Amino acid sequence: MRNLLRHLDIRGNNRMRGMPDDIGNLSYLQPLIDFVVSKNNGNSIRELGKISQLRGRLRIYRLKNVVDEADAYQANLSSKAHLDELVLERENSDTIFQSQSKKVLDALTPHTKLGRLTICKNIGKEFPNWVRDKAFCNLKSLHMKRCLCVKLPSLGQLPSLKHLIIEDFKNLDIVGEEFYGQNNESSLPFKLLLTLEFKGLRWCRKWYPYSYGHGGEVETFHCLEKLSVWDCESLEGYIPLRLPSLVALDVHNCYELKGSLPELLNLCILNLRRFGNLDLTGLVGTNTLTELSWCGTPWESNYNKWTTNAKEALPLMTSLEKLSIEVHNTSKQASRIFDLKAWIYVPKEFDATQIISKILYLLSGITSYQPPLFSIQNDLQVHQEKLREKVAGKRIMIILDDIWDDILDVTRQKLLISLKLAAPGSTIIVTTRNENIARNLHLILTLQLHQLPNDDAWTLF
Repeated sequence: MRNLLRHLDIRGNNRMRGMPDDIGNLSYLQPLIDFVVSKNNGNSIRELGKISQLRGRLRIYRLKNVVDEADAYQANLSSKAHLDELVLERENSDTIFQSQSKKVLDALTPHTKLGRLTICKNIGKEFPNWVRDKAFCNLKSLHMKRCLCVKLPSLGQLPSLKHLIIEDFKNLDIVGEEFYGQNNESSLPFKLLLTLEFKGLRWCRKWYPYSYGHGGEVETFHCLEKLSVWDCESLEGYIPLRLPSLVALDVHNCYELKGSLPELLNLCILNLRRFGNLDLTGLVGTNTLTELSWCGTPWESNYNKWTTNAKEALPLMTSLEKLSIEVHNTSKQASRIFDLKAWIYVPKEFDATQIISKILYLLSGITSYQPPLFSIQNDLQVHQEKLREKVAGKRIMIILDDIWDDILDVTRQKLLISLKLAAPGSTIIVTTRNENIARNLHLILTLQLHQLPNDDAWTLF
């Protein structure tokens, strides 16, 4: 009867060292979710070739244990037409087998119907050739994380790509023209891209625009709605984009940026945190913004310029619904009392997974956060377990800033379960404009603050 099993889910069990012997005999498996390659039996990946009906999402973990690309070929991923999402992940970034890493990834070519792909901890200097193949006409989401490659693959010609994340490439020096692909008038790059995130590219110095011939910068990213550039601390110069459809822009911890923001006629959400010397004068008169979040410190070079511009711009932002301004001064007293601290701006729409993963990121010392796009990051149980481990025995302070909508009981319970191992004296502070929300949260202490007069409010700038 065992070969009739159709569903096996070991997701989140990162302590598992391998799969059961002869798992390929479970030939009727459809969702397998996770496949862990054994350290002492790297050829176990061959067993995937026997499971012909795999569908949905598949994560292949600990690829460093595959030492022979012939074993990877036997997995026969290219025949699995019903797989929608594939995650290829090594356990660490050991560089001893750099050349072998690319060979293994080349052998794991998926079916061209694949819709979502994540490659994590690729230690080779290059990506496999199939990543940029235009034959992957259904690939809509691509996430590349913690890779040692010195340049990005040519992704601009993937015909259906809508969501792209490039994260933690410590050897990447520039984003150059190879990123866009073919350089001709009939093959403009990223025709359907909706969201683009550059995260943690700490040593990347330049982001060059796409140019055709010798005519200078060409307008690309026609459909791009959300752009996030954060923790790119060495990125110099301008954001080289014309973005006619941009709705949301996040710039966090990019100290070397300068110049003016591009013309953003449809911008609705703007989040800025330590954004170098970007000139925000262009925001004056912007009447499409609905959410504006800004964080700075008085010693930043653009602090006075921003506060001056704000006095002129804010009264003219007639569509603004939510405004968050944070001025951070280091608090030595808070550091003495609490082991871990996190100040979280709560968006208008949120859920338990988003809030818990955001807290985890900030308590881990990552200074900025973007909500995950892919289900591998969006696993609530995994985030809860990691957060419990992070706060165990430590005194924490968490500020949930500017909650507009009620936190459902189920969301509140999931959050409290994740924090239950924190030490006594830990504190959660909630700010809200809605008295009913404060009442429904069953807070120990509620303080009602009255609105500042206009003259007093402007003295904060």
